[in-house]
Amino acid sequence: MIDIPMQKIKDMPCYDQNIACYAMSLGRRYEMLFAGSWGFEYREGASEDMVGERIKSRAILNMNYLKRYHGIDVFRSEAGKDDDLIEILERETNRKNPVMVFISCYYYSWNEHYKKFENHIPHAIMVVGVDREKQCIYCLDNMYGQKDSEISFEDFLAGNNGKYWIFSSLPEYTEKVDIEEMVQYCLRKLRRNTNEWKDIEDIRHLGEAMKEDFDLEKEINDLHGGIWVEPIIFNISGILADRLDFARLLSYILEQNQDANLIQVKEHMDKAADSWNQIRGMLIKGHYMEHTDELMKRIIRRVEMVADLEEETAVLLGSWKEKREHENLRQSTEKIPGKEFASIQSIPIEAYFNNQCFGVYQDKKSIRGIAGMKHFYFVNDKAKERQWKLRTMEFSHEPVSGKRKDSIMCNGQVIKADSGIHDCILLMGYGDLCFFEEEIEVQYQDGTCEAIAVQIPDSTLPNPFAGETMIWSGRCGLIDDIEEHTWEVGIYAMAYEIQKKAVENIKLPVCPNVIILAMSFGNYKQ
Repeated sequence: MIDIPMQKIKDMPCYDQNIACYAMSLGRRYEMLFAGSWGFEYREGASEDMVGERIKSRAILNMNYLKRYHGIDVFRSEAGKDDDLIEILERETNRKNPVMVFISCYYYSWNEHYKKFENHIPHAIMVVGVDREKQCIYCLDNMYGQKDSEISFEDFLAGNNGKYWIFSSLPEYTEKVDIEEMVQYCLRKLRRNTNEWKDIEDIRHLGEAMKEDFDLEKEINDLHGGIWVEPIIFNISGILADRLDFARLLSYILEQNQDANLIQVKEHMDKAADSWNQIRGMLIKGHYMEHTDELMKRIIRRVEMVADLEEETAVLLGSWKEKREHENLRQSTEKIPGKEFASIQSIPIEAYFNNQCFGVYQDKKSIRGIAGMKHFYFVNDKAKERQWKLRTMEFSHEPVSGKRKDSIMCNGQVIKADSGIHDCILLMGYGDLCFFEEEIEVQYQDGTCEAIAVQIPDSTLPNPFAGETMIWSGRCGLIDDIEEHTWEVGIYAMAYEIQKKAVENIKLPVCPNVIILAMSFGNYKQ
């Protein structure tokens, strides 16, 4: 059994707590995991009746940073129909690799709803051992103060959702954080695909919704298994926890760089977390009050105040970034993959093309098929080449004419593979006006699948980051205003390692802002 001591951690989601406990058991830090934790989304026009169901934190666990800065690798997958999940848990825990799994509250005995109530909310626990004789798994659940607690095979197999994350420690990593890159990542995420603070505007939309159609009695109706899992309380608790996680990240950064502006950002984030805590507390108090009109006015004012506070925080962070750029403290460099490819095999994807990103400058017939946000890349000599190369990465693409579909706008397409065994999958594409962190799913012939976290750079960025490299650069313009509004854009090449197993299919993310022009398989030089 793997010994992972429990830790005293407050207001942190269950999966974050398990990762933090594992990191600390190795004598390592974990805070860079939270680089993507600051965010907010309000789904306007959503069909959900309750306002609480329309909000979420939009937090992303940055596994790439966890690996780079803390030396912890995470393999995320989902058991196939023929997989023996118990066997997987036993194999990995025998290798001293704990495995995070996700199980319903109905199926673990230390939950108050055990065998009584099913709320369909998956709870993350860390499996640290398997006992075939007792027919049970041993788990760490730091949130509920459980160490080496037992769940029977029967309960586990009935209650888990099939997803599992395997954790392992790496001997080599760096503790020197590229702060500029991290800040850029945070700011892009907040803006999404605009130049505005989109996430923060959504907080204001929440305040507006509370003014118009918020019914506190309906929002907290005791139908979900307790006040803490009512959607409005559960989701605001998540938003609060993610602000606290981001504050933890900033504290970690400040250990390396006592920058006065970053200290101010940290202070603002602490205040934002405190405001969300107050909003949650007032909502809970309102549940037990007969008259709530005045209380709701206070809650709405607090929501408006936290939106202003978070915008101030974002502006501070953006100003810090601009100051660093003006001081030329970070030179533009391309990050080249550390290994070279001996062979490249193109993956045919032309049949899946559903998007035109290239057009011929000032040729209206050429740009007739441009959809979406009505901007297009200008065809240049480089785009007309059949082979696109960068270092040892290589992609095949029909010479771009600017008069037909030339790329995939990702919407969960399943790409048929060649059933071969390869080291890497190579992608050529970009994020449409924004940085995106998504997942592609590699489906193997043995029925297993692997989720690969991919970072798709913003097409408008001058420099790649996080392992990606620029393979093409040129200009982009608006269909309706070509003369006045053009800007520099890039297309990127990315390489991601996969398991050494025969590949059946590759499933693309459901994100239309991710544009893929070509794909290849790569095999390393021996």
